[in-house]
Amino acid sequence: MKKYYSYLFFLYATIAFSQYTLVPDPVFEQYLIDEGIDTDGIINGQFLTSNAQGVIFIDLDNLPVTDLTGIEAFEQLERLDARNTNFETADFSQNLQLDQLTITNSPLLSINLTQNLNLITLFIDNCNISTIDVTQNTNLVQLSLDSNNLSTIDVAGLHSLNSLSLENNHFTTIDIPLPNLGGLFLQENQISSIDVSGLTSLATLYIHENQLTQLDISNNLGLKFLNCADNLLTALDVSNNTQLEYLVCSSNSINNINLGSGLQNLESLGCSYNSLSNIDLSNVPKLKTFGVVDNNLDSIDFTACPLLERAFIIDNPIDTFLDLTQNPALLTVGFENTLVYGIDVTQCPLLYYIAFSNSQITTIDLSNNPVLEDVWARDNSILQSIDLRNGNNSLIDLSSIGSLNLKCIYVDDASSGDGEFNIDPTTHLVNNEAECEALGLEENRIDIVKMYPNPVIDILTIESLEPITKVTCYDMLGRKLLEESQNFNPIYLANLPSGLLLVEIETEQGKVIQKIVKE
Repeated sequence: MKKYYSYLFFLYATIAFSQYTLVPDPVFEQYLIDEGIDTDGIINGQFLTSNAQGVIFIDLDNLPVTDLTGIEAFEQLERLDARNTNFETADFSQNLQLDQLTITNSPLLSINLTQNLNLITLFIDNCNISTIDVTQNTNLVQLSLDSNNLSTIDVAGLHSLNSLSLENNHFTTIDIPLPNLGGLFLQENQISSIDVSGLTSLATLYIHENQLTQLDISNNLGLKFLNCADNLLTALDVSNNTQLEYLVCSSNSINNINLGSGLQNLESLGCSYNSLSNIDLSNVPKLKTFGVVDNNLDSIDFTACPLLERAFIIDNPIDTFLDLTQNPALLTVGFENTLVYGIDVTQCPLLYYIAFSNSQITTIDLSNNPVLEDVWARDNSILQSIDLRNGNNSLIDLSSIGSLNLKCIYVDDASSGDGEFNIDPTTHLVNNEAECEALGLEENRIDIVKMYPNPVIDILTIESLEPITKVTCYDMLGRKLLEESQNFNPIYLANLPSGLLLVEIETEQGKVIQKIVKE
């Protein structure tokens, strides 16, 4: 009888123990309590196993869970989110219904997914895994393993996979025999060669920041998005990729790019920091964004790009007149550090930014650009005039420092103070051509008048060989600060602000304008 009771006690204890699942991590258990899964409400390292039944989603985002023990009880679990957690190992072999798993920003070192045949999306990003077995996860559609320590992976059997991302790992080579793959993201590795000829469904290829010396994409006829920047390419042929919409090939050594004649869908082209001496844009009618900074181009033609919105051709020896009259959608344009000697933006009413520093332009008409906001016109050695009479000078922020021959900037109202103008002392804001011409005459009469001291603190003495009729002082934005029609000698400036001032002396024979410094 004693043995019989001992057996019953052991059986009862075993059944009772089997009704509970251990959960040693107090943070994980607190989550289960908060979600009403651990119903005793006590941090005691266990919860009733039956309470895990029917739970299909667990969200551990931003919880410092260090141990996932207890997850095995959730046999109906379909989705687990675990961003910014602290566990290093994970075993999901009992979670057979799992189809969505996200673990990011975690010290995860190892993971068991060999039994998770229903897995459709898997994101394990910014962790520490160096190996992973996904050969059994043949239903995967999305797989992202960015920013880990991987150098090899077997994906040969993942025929349902549509998107594969292995960014920022340690791959030097990779085999991807997946003809149904739509998106491949391999940037920031050390890949020196890759065969993508079998990826006939590929629409997106990001393989920038690797060590490729050549890239054959002639068989990827559905390719829409390609980024192969920061490699070692010397040539690129995309003539077969007629569906291409986005192409970035910057920071290579490319001296020849073949766009072919069929890129009717290309909207964005970036090929800065290469060795291009020419590029043909005659067959890209939908082009909206173009960047070709720091190449060897000596000419460029945008006339066949009526939808162009943004163009930057900075640091090129382009020696041409830049005709943008066929680009009415243009929003921003930059051609700094070039030999461009003229530009026509009179048909670009949407233009709000233009930069043409260090060019060979002598004059530029911006009067037909009513929404213009930023004008960067510095260090143009032969620039003489800018026409900004666009009816909306209050929007304008202009800098022309270093353009020492820039004599006149035509504005809507030189005395209004509208806009922000950072200009040299030799540059004047004027209302019209007559005022600009008068400046030349006034400069020729400068010996008629002497003013001293200069700099001046409060009292300015004026000596003139001709009778003075009026003295007017302006700041460098053309705002009138003082006007005297009598008592010309001396002029009291004590109440005027410090800085560079223009003093206009009117005589019976004309005007003289001189600059003084008010201290």
